[in-house]
Amino acid sequence: MPPAASSLRLQARLFTTSTAHARTAPNPFTTIKKLSKRIAEKNQPGPAPPHPYRPRTTYKQSNQGLYGGAHIQYGNQISEKNEIKTRRFWRPNIQTKQLWSEALGRMIRLRLQARVLRTIDKVGGLDEYILGNKAQRIKELGPSGWALRWCLVNSNAVKTRFRHERKRLGVPKMSIKNRLELRERVEAIPEAGMEGVQSGAAELSLEAQNSSRSE
Repeated sequence: MPPAASSLRLQARLFTTSTAHARTAPNPFTTIKKLSKRIAEKNQPGPAPPHPYRPRTTYKQSNQGLYGGAHIQYGNQISEKNEIKTRRFWRPNIQTKQLWSEALGRMIRLRLQARVLRTIDKVGGLDEYILGNKAQRIKELGPSGWALRWCLVNSNAVKTRFRHERKRLGVPKMSIKNRLELRERVEAIPEAGMEGVQSGAAELSLEAQNSSRSE
């Protein structure tokens, strides 16, 4: 056998072994859809409650990432000489990034707007942005960010963090009955609105405090 043919066979064998190893190697990155499925199979937290705001019917790709409420903007392009107006549009600056989640301990591949990326750097990470409790932040998350928020809330790291915060603030632990009632109100968010659910959660918290004081 000539030396050239033997070297070609050796290179082909090495290429086949490397590709097989690459296929079996674990992928350190994941998407929101795969992550939510994996969390549901592991912890069995139940399906995520519906998003407080309906999915967008225009610019539907914003439902599959962290777009921050961005949409296509329309306007006119005016020529300098004759001031002729020509219709045009501006797409938002959408990028695909891989961000680290401290609570989940893995990289998550996301499609997000550049403005959202700056906000994530400002608040101190992806987890802090997703766990924001303001109504505008929850609206900006969209269905995809809401599913990621559900995965974070059901992680052990976030549960431990919330437990320490409740202990520090002196908030009593809610009973199973109050938890079930709160979940029913969360599932009724699209009908009641975000303000109705927040008021209901405040009432349940007051009931828990009164029951703990009476005991």
